[in-house]
Amino acid sequence: MFDYPYVRTAFLKLALLTATLLALGAPAYAQSGTLIVTVYDGTRRPLTATTPVLLRVFDGNQKELVSGFYRGSSVSFEGLPVRDNGSDRLRVVAWTKGYDTEGVVGVKIAAGKTVSAAIMLLPRDSQFVFEPWSSLRAHFGWLADLLAHGTADDDEAQTRYDQLIADDPAALAAVLNITTAGNQVEVGGSKFTSYFKELIWQEQRQEWRMHRMVGFNPANDSEHAMRHDRFWAWADRSLVAQVRQGVAEGKLFREVGFQYFHPLATSSFKERALNEGHIHVSFYEKDTRVIDGVECVLLEIHLDLYQDLLAHGLLEVLPNTTTGSVTEPEDAYQLRWIASRQSGRIDFAPPFVITTCAKSGVALRARHRAAISGSQR
Repeated sequence: MFDYPYVRTAFLKLALLTATLLALGAPAYAQSGTLIVTVYDGTRRPLTATTPVLLRVFDGNQKELVSGFYRGSSVSFEGLPVRDNGSDRLRVVAWTKGYDTEGVVGVKIAAGKTVSAAIMLLPRDSQFVFEPWSSLRAHFGWLADLLAHGTADDDEAQTRYDQLIADDPAALAAVLNITTAGNQVEVGGSKFTSYFKELIWQEQRQEWRMHRMVGFNPANDSEHAMRHDRFWAWADRSLVAQVRQGVAEGKLFREVGFQYFHPLATSSFKERALNEGHIHVSFYEKDTRVIDGVECVLLEIHLDLYQDLLAHGLLEVLPNTTTGSVTEPEDAYQLRWIASRQSGRIDFAPPFVITTCAKSGVALRARHRAAISGSQR
């Protein structure tokens, strides 16, 4: 027979112990970790401490762990459960009024550890603000040299730079995104971009009508110019061999089926280190030119938003193909910056920022749509 009074007493003691632990703030799980979330704007600086930000945290099973508005440049969440399985991969989402989209980042929580999530939000009405040529020359000498190549002198280089800011700032932002990203990658003991000899600002060749990609119409477009998502350049032929060596070293990987998207390309590679905002370069080794006594090959380079094949297809290629749009430089900027911060690599800091547009200005995305329907075709 059960001693019912004894059982009742045991249950009361257990309830009292549970209440005591909860009152002391003990975590509901045997293992827990801490997450610190910092939200930045397009200037790569944290939002002001007075800005209310909606933060939501989901575990790997899509269970919501946190949801609410918080103030402060950084917010700490303690006692998040750790189960040593796939649910420990957290998804952090941030949103605040006046900003165009949610910022999303993935982190893995660990028992007894503190992990950080850095999220960038971009203002809804925004504009690019570029470093002036004098500052670029002083602080980004390697980049100024690359942009200046092919001009008679530095004054002509500055004029060309300033003209692109006026005519198509998104195209310049794409160039600065890609070259800065390339300067974060080393192959053959040198920076990726150190092999670049000359950018193609605008050039026409009949055979380039065969190039097929979003934003390029083979029926009437034989011109290679700087675009919102990519550019073409002449690079030292030795870069091809160094990239192939980078594949063997695990720094890059070959793109499968590149011939469909890049007809006439002889090879195509993607950066492995970052899952988002990573470099994608295609070589056209049959197109050659001698520059400064160096045999060069043609390359096409851009930043893919997603490395995952399914995400790349559904969230980038398919929408761009069906709408006739291209991956815009502010999206690549946002994802590359977040991915670089989360990887622990040197910060991604191209020589421009994205700020709130003045009331009299035109929203960044509105200008993009006009450019796509016009010069981007």
